[in-house]
Amino acid sequence: MTEHISPELERQLKTCRGLPSPPTYALKIIELVNDPELDIRQAVKVFSLDPVIVSKILRIANSPLYASQRNVDTLQMAILVLGLNATISLALSFSLVNGLRHNQHDAGLNHPLYWKRTGLAAAASRVLGIYSELPCLEELFITALLQDIGMLALDRLCPDLYGESTLNQHQHTHVINHERQKLGCSHATVGGWLLAQWRLPDRLHMAVTYSEDPLQGSSDDKQATFVRCVAGAGALADFLLNEGQDNTLRNTMEKLETWLGISREHLPNLLEEMQPVLTEVDNLFDMNISQAVHPEDLIEMARESQLLTNLHICQEVEKLKEGTMNLETQYEQLQNSAQRDELTKLYNRSFLDQYLEKIFKQSLRDRSTFTLGFLDLDHFKQVNDTHGHSVGDQVLKAAADILQAQIRGSDVVGRYGGEEFLIVLPETPPAGAQEVFCRILETFRQTRHPISSGQQIGVTASIGIATHSPEQPYSTIGQLIDAADQALYQVKHHGRNNFKMCEERPTSVMSQTSPQ
Repeated sequence: MTEHISPELERQLKTCRGLPSPPTYALKIIELVNDPELDIRQAVKVFSLDPVIVSKILRIANSPLYASQRNVDTLQMAILVLGLNATISLALSFSLVNGLRHNQHDAGLNHPLYWKRTGLAAAASRVLGIYSELPCLEELFITALLQDIGMLALDRLCPDLYGESTLNQHQHTHVINHERQKLGCSHATVGGWLLAQWRLPDRLHMAVTYSEDPLQGSSDDKQATFVRCVAGAGALADFLLNEGQDNTLRNTMEKLETWLGISREHLPNLLEEMQPVLTEVDNLFDMNISQAVHPEDLIEMARESQLLTNLHICQEVEKLKEGTMNLETQYEQLQNSAQRDELTKLYNRSFLDQYLEKIFKQSLRDRSTFTLGFLDLDHFKQVNDTHGHSVGDQVLKAAADILQAQIRGSDVVGRYGGEEFLIVLPETPPAGAQEVFCRILETFRQTRHPISSGQQIGVTASIGIATHSPEQPYSTIGQLIDAADQALYQVKHHGRNNFKMCEERPTSVMSQTSPQ
């Protein structure tokens, strides 16, 4: 939400004579900024009024920031190297900083800390501007220098504002919150208002206004990037001033990523690139900020933090992967459990019904053959009645083991209900099926089951068999099941302990074409 200066505070700002104001020389430079017909001769005339400013312009034109191939020894040549607009911006920044420092007084504001943050932000702004491919690096530089100028104004207007013992001026967010609590707005809003009064370009005072909340600024891409670079420069300055303490490293990374899309691994490189710029700012403005911060230690801290972040991400990925695998395993176990008979661990009736529908449709489509066998344990009711259900359960489990041992991996066997089992033999004609069922019956005949009295009993089985083939197809899977069931009935009717193939052709022979 955009802040506004209250009418009362604006009235006080307008009538206060002690507010920061540009020196006469700076006012002449501001006139150059606002002159649409400016030419280089007019600029040289104004710059030449202050030899100190000229020497600073020559110094920066010959500095590593501008890698000129020849020595720059005249103002005209410096303007050609730097560019007219860049030279104006730099001259204005030198003049304003010098004038504002002369106007400061002993009040609640920590002035050494103020100028340290100002210099650090200016150095950081140039690095962020290069990273963001902004062409107006000097305008960015001066805006970063002036982004906290509202603090100087509020310090003059309200001498007690920054003097409270509970205020920690090293924590910039603490200062912002304090200002909003006392005045209803921050120094950024006041600073933007002040630059607008000085008739500085719109994007300079807009960037200062939104320097604490850049996402509320302009929607224009270039202007938004300019504003966010100024705000990002302030965040980097806070990080350097606090030497990575109080979570400023994490907060700085989050802000740079959110505002400028700068990923966390780039922070150490940004800090390294700031060092030569920081030295130049020190030389130009005599701020002595290089002695107050230790970029080398902070670069190492940033790299260690990035390493820890990467390790944490890897660990989280592994946890997610492990969790996914566990969920898949649990799903498979639940799915398998839902398909299995609890006692015998064979497939249950629900699964068998689905499987039979599937293999029946496949056989129609592929014109393939499969054989179905219904197996029923002989006289199983007598086992339960004579020896108890626990013995009956053991016989059912043993029957399941026999069936699984005698079939192929491609075959399917399940408990259809009670003492009835279903065996499905894909790609198996009647002759092959008979061999399988002969083995099964012989194994049942030879198997003995222990009972509680120490004796053993034998349990035989009866099997009814039906085959679906292109030569003898069934209309539905239900007809095939009924045919096998009818063959089983005939085996049981003629003495049990045997198998029988369904020899009758299906009552309704269907077309040989594949289903649509």
